[in-house]
This record gives sequence, C-alpha cells and structure tokens, in this order.
Amino acid sequence: MELNLQKLLFFASLTASLYEIGAIPVDGTSTSTSWPCPDKEAIYPCTCSSDVAYNLNMDCSLVKGDQQLRDIFSFEFPFDDISTFYISDNKNISVLSANLFGEKSFIFINIVGTSLDEIDANVFADSHETLASLNLEHDELTEFAFDVISQYKILVSLKLNDNKLGTLPSIQSNTLRSLIMNSNPGLKLVDGELTFEGLPNLETIKLINTDLTSIVPNLFSKLNYIRNIYLSSNNIHTIEEYSINAPLDSIEMLYIADNSITTINVGAITGLRTDAELDLSRNLITEMTEEVWRPILEQMSGIGNLILDDNPLFCGCDMYWIVQDEKLWRQFSPQSSCHAGGNVITLSKEQFDFMCGS
Repeated sequence: MELNLQKLLFFASLTASLYEIGAIPVDGTSTSTSWPCPDKEAIYPCTCSSDVAYNLNMDCSLVKGDQQLRDIFSFEFPFDDISTFYISDNKNISVLSANLFGEKSFIFINIVGTSLDEIDANVFADSHETLASLNLEHDELTEFAFDVISQYKILVSLKLNDNKLGTLPSIQSNTLRSLIMNSNPGLKLVDGELTFEGLPNLETIKLINTDLTSIVPNLFSKLNYIRNIYLSSNNIHTIEEYSINAPLDSIEMLYIADNSITTINVGAITGLRTDAELDLSRNLITEMTEEVWRPILEQMSGIGNLILDDNPLFCGCDMYWIVQDEKLWRQFSPQSSCHAGGNVITLSKEQFDFMCGS
C-alpha cells in the first residue's frame, strides 16, 4: 500500500511539474475533439480535447457564469475523469457552488484571471483522490477553505497568488510540495510558527508582496525538504534568530530582496545548502560583522552565491575578515556593491591590510 502511494505521489508531482512548464496542454491544443469528448454542441461554449491516451482537457473560458457551467457538467460524458479543467480571463465567473461539476473529477484545475470571490469548500469533492494541482491565481478570493486541503490525497501544488486573502492558517497535507501565496496584501500567518508544520513534504513556499513585517522564528523548522523560500517585496526590517532554520540544510534558494532589512541577528539564517543562492538585494544592510555573517557564508562552502546588490554597504573594516578568506569573498555576486562605489569582489585586499591590519 505504501509503495503504491509513493508511486502515485511521484506521478502526481511529475505531471504537475510537466504542467508547470507547459509540456501538458491545457488550452485545447491536444489531438482530438471527438470521442471520448462529449458532444461539442452540448458543452458549448466549453471546448474539449483529448490526447492519444484519451486524457480529456476542457476549456470553459467563455462560459457566462455558474449556472451555465452547472448545465454543461450535468450532461452525460463518456468518462467522468477529466485531466485538465481550464477557465482564463473570464469576469463572468464569481461563484463556484457545491455540486457544480456533478461527479466529474480532475487532475489539474486552473481558474485564473476571473472575478471568483466565493468558492464552496466541497465544489471539487469528487477530485479528492485525483487532484494534483489547484491553480486559483489572479482571482478575487477573500476566503479559502484551507481546512479541506488534507482531503486531497495527491495534491502537490496549490496556487492562490494575486487574490485578496487576508489570512493563511496552518495547513495539513502530507503531499503538498508547492504553496504560492504571492500578492495577497496584508496576509497574516494567524497560527505563527505552526503555519507550515503540517506540510512535511513542502519544497517551495512563496510569500512575495504580502506585507510581511517580520519572519516568525521557527516558521520553517519542521520542513525537512524545503528548497525554495521567497519572501521578497515585503516590509521586513529585522531577521531575528531562528527566522530561517531548515533542519536538514536543504535550502537552495532564499530570496528576501526588496525589503527594508537593516539588521540580521546571530543565528538568523541556517539550513542553507552548499550551493545555495541567498538574495538580499535592495535592502538597507550597511555592515557585515563576522559574528553574524561567517556562519552564513560557511554554510555555502565557497560555491554558493550571496547577492547584496543595491545595499548601502560601508565596505569598511567590518568586512576585513571576508577579504582575508578568498573562498568566502568569492561568494559575493559580481553586482554586490559598496555604498561609496565599486563592487565587493573588486575590493583591494592590500588596501584593507593597510587600513585595518594590526
């Protein structure tokens, strides 16, 4: 049973990734619009296509609203299993009510660029065993039933970016690997450090442009497989101790650019891979004391990349310890610059020896 579940999760993750890069068509570009698709007149203005494996893809971007969708999906289909359901740039869609899709199930759901502001918690109940990716970006959602996520047995990707969601509570899912919440202004992590504790396989979290003012200590401390953390374009001023502390040194990309960071405390960032990219560009960092920065740079072991572009770095004797260690020095991106001009990697070690040496 465990082996079968692992295979199913692998398939779900793989197919979700293929969808993300466009390798799986979602817009009517596959090979056939006849059987096993339903009668095209009965489902108009939706369109249906299928591939050589008889996977059905439905595009309902031209429907006039909830009731028309209900009428279409009440029609008898040759199969109730649909691979991809797609609605894009349709301002007629504002509500998805219970039983809207009859007994149809989906693997990929993409409802993007609509006026959707109300979605029943059970609207996709028949997809509990099949749904791998749920994409509801660029809509108008103010609420979302996060508590039902645990019912989707193979869900690996949840996109809710560019909505109006005010809260992100703790979520429970053993399969979710990617959670994207960007551009939900004023988003509050109401359960604090417990927010992601119920997502043991989470690999990517994006909270860009959500008005975060701080990073809750231990927020990532239970995520053994976290690889990518995006916290850019917020209002963070200080990175406290234990703010970033992945337990298994798994972080490949940590982006905290475009904030107002002036202070990074000792022990603020741990859990980086040796080849990690740490982007703190366009902040207000002025000093790089050894007590704070040596543990961060040593995690990246000389092959990682530290991006400090457009920070007002003094590049004074506080950085003397860095230029004395070629391996650490070369971790700076070529564009990391000093406030007075010049790039960090072109600083003169001889001048530092003269000005700062004993």
